[in-house]
Amino acid sequence: MNQKFDPHKSSVMETDANLVALSLYLVPLLSNFMSLGIISWVLPLVILFIEKKSPLVCFHAVQSLIMQATVAVFNLVVVIAAFMSAGSSILIGFNVIGAFGIVGIVGLLSAAVSVIVIALEIVGVIKAYGWENYYLPFFGSITRRFTKE
Repeated sequence: MNQKFDPHKSSVMETDANLVALSLYLVPLLSNFMSLGIISWVLPLVILFIEKKSPLVCFHAVQSLIMQATVAVFNLVVVIAAFMSAGSSILIGFNVIGAFGIVGIVGLLSAAVSVIVIALEIVGVIKAYGWENYYLPFFGSITRRFTKE
């Protein structure tokens, strides 16, 4: 269930817990725009190990880590699949234009997933700023397994 918290401090530099929690979505979101998406899971992992007293921050760290790790694995699989399908279509005699078509379709799939993830990160920022544990679609069910709620 979604849970609302009273304002409190995080053990991360004694900052308001909601600001630390929203940074767990905002920093990966910004890192994706700066082409640093491959390291977007680092901040949630570090905060998860550092945070000692805020259940709000721990919840959002777990959820953000799961989301970022899932997206990183998905993007890796998409890139490998695109190269393999394009390479195999060229090797078995299809033309180069057919290979670019396959890569284009995979690219559109990746772009659609990116738009969905951006929307979920924005929702995460808003809910974290409002001192609320909010289970994001798809990632929330996985988060529920790793949190005490």
